[in-house]
Amino acid sequence: MTRTSRSQGFTITEILIVIIIVGILAAVTTPSLAGFVGQQQTNQATSEVQASILEMVRETQRTNIEEGCKLLSSDITVTRIIRRFTPATNPNCLLNSRSFPPGTTIADNNFNGVSIVAYGTGNVRILSGTNPISIASIQLSNTKSPAFQRCVQVAAPQGLVRTGRMIGGTCVIDQIN
Repeated sequence: MTRTSRSQGFTITEILIVIIIVGILAAVTTPSLAGFVGQQQTNQATSEVQASILEMVRETQRTNIEEGCKLLSSDITVTRIIRRFTPATNPNCLLNSRSFPPGTTIADNNFNGVSIVAYGTGNVRILSGTNPISIASIQLSNTKSPAFQRCVQVAAPQGLVRTGRMIGGTCVIDQIN
């Protein structure tokens, strides 16, 4: 009696079918994964802006600086929030600079020429050039998911800092449950 040896393993057809199925699944899931990553990076950038403004107000109150700390719109770039302070002799307004994830974009039209000034009394003043305004909005998005836009809104004189989503060009504040 002769034994027939049967080869074990997968045929080339079976391997090709598996490769095709994996390719289809990868093609379907990659765009949604990139959008999810973009949304998370936008949320991270929003948190960095919010934390910087709150830190500036807190440090101004802690050190009781009468002249105040100022965050200029030019200090918030696409890559980071620069450690900037007024007066120049006091380095305590922002303890460190903050960086954004790659692909972060900041809208120029909402924060162009605006400065946020915190005083030792705890009050915040928002200036557009030299004119006081009551609310400033900073709009953030990411190139991976440009339709998902977040915003940070600062209100004077209390210095209330809130986050929200940009819907139809308006900053709609997130509701707290």
